[in-house]
Amino acid sequence: MQIKLGKPFASTLIYPLACALAVVGAKCWMIGRYGNPTPFWDQWDAEGVLLYPRYLGGTLQLADLIAPHNEHRILMTRLWSLLLLELEGYWDPILQMLGNTLIFGGLVALLVAAFRPLFAQTSWIMFAFFSVLLFSLPLGWGTSLEGFNSQWYFMLLFGLAGLVAVTNARAFALRWWVALLLLIAGYFSMAGGTAAAAAAFSICALQMICARRSGASEWLALIILLAVTGAMALAVPVLAHHAPLKAHSAGEFLEALIIIMSWPAAIGINSIGVRTLGALILYAPALLTIMHVIKTRPPLTDRSWFLGVFAGWMTLAAAALAYGRAATPIVARELDLIMLAMPLNFGCLLYLLHVNRPFQRPRLAQAVVALWLIPVCLGTAVAFKQAMRSIAEKRDFSQKETRNLRAFLDTGDIGALTNKPELEIPYPDPKRLAAIASSPVIRALLPPELVGAESAARAQQRGVARYTGHAVEAFKNLARRWGVILIPIGLLIFALSFWTQFRRAKMDGETSPHA
Repeated sequence: MQIKLGKPFASTLIYPLACALAVVGAKCWMIGRYGNPTPFWDQWDAEGVLLYPRYLGGTLQLADLIAPHNEHRILMTRLWSLLLLELEGYWDPILQMLGNTLIFGGLVALLVAAFRPLFAQTSWIMFAFFSVLLFSLPLGWGTSLEGFNSQWYFMLLFGLAGLVAVTNARAFALRWWVALLLLIAGYFSMAGGTAAAAAAFSICALQMICARRSGASEWLALIILLAVTGAMALAVPVLAHHAPLKAHSAGEFLEALIIIMSWPAAIGINSIGVRTLGALILYAPALLTIMHVIKTRPPLTDRSWFLGVFAGWMTLAAAALAYGRAATPIVARELDLIMLAMPLNFGCLLYLLHVNRPFQRPRLAQAVVALWLIPVCLGTAVAFKQAMRSIAEKRDFSQKETRNLRAFLDTGDIGALTNKPELEIPYPDPKRLAAIASSPVIRALLPPELVGAESAARAQQRGVARYTGHAVEAFKNLARRWGVILIPIGLLIFALSFWTQFRRAKMDGETSPHA
């Protein structure tokens, strides 16, 4: 029996907020237990060489902010890093990690809210609970435990928001312009934002074919989307030293794509046949949903178009990863993107069960859901075990990185950095690391774990940090130590909201026979 629950406010705000709190709490636990305050790898060049010295020296220009970092133009990450630097006063990867977690919490809340119009309440709650469980696991630790990785979260947040907005926005309406700006912001987070723009163009083109858009203004808007997508693609730098990472044949591309799309159902399995089967099972709901949308041609205002554009986005993103990183198609920092395909397909599955009458019989619906969930859950359990082992190893290496860099900063002896295994210093070139870390501007910005509390206190005497530095430090320490409490708080809000609405609906006798 399907219960019609509650008020619009609760439906659109309370559950997404509860999910976001629980996920943020889980991330805070991981950062508090495994996070490290030493800047890592790309941070030294991107922030220690380019961003902070030019900003503090008054020479930072717009061209510097949108300059390529590898294949990406990480404008949003650079602005975010400068904001956090100003608020706390010194360069603090832990604060960056915690700040990034808030962005990710916003992404989870938006994801849950975006699916609300598609389901009856019980199905939506199932979707929300599935999403919060998935994203609370430390599977995406590679993004969470590096402060410099905010670009992933910005790209996903802006991409999802842009696609939610564009699917039912009339050409050149305010909603359309907002969607376009969000998609552009996604590109200026990471080059992968191009996939979201391409998906937006594709869904609008499909809506034109299905006669849900028409007229000169819609054609012009479609041309603009195509031009923006093309400009994004052409502006992505081509790096010769990344050529070995790419797919060099159709076979390499397809193999990498199958590995990505079969995660986590076929994790650890080398058989290409089993991986293909896993990918087909995982993505079958999205594929069938696209076919359903094309067949039924719903009105432009119907949210099912969002399922189509979301599925297109995830497919294009997987293809981009398969081409650009065929040598290592599954990397921890990419898993937050890859994982989005799981709530997408679970949501599509629930949607298909709702709109197809033969599947509305409870036992049949339960069997279909179980058939999809079994390989997902088994694979996720394996991925969780691997992730816990990996983050423990990262914590051990990170502690050695901090000790070695602190020893160099204390003594000035380059021997503290040389002749060390690769991951026992936080940068591949010890001499360049020494030069960057010992430069007066950067040394004055390093966190207290590397240069002592007095240096950090002096850094907080500059600019806005004079007023906000101590409060931000207090927030950081509170989040690291007690942020995990947000998990039961979020789940309690979730449970209480459901129970309150359930009782109200039961008292009012508001029931319907839908599964």
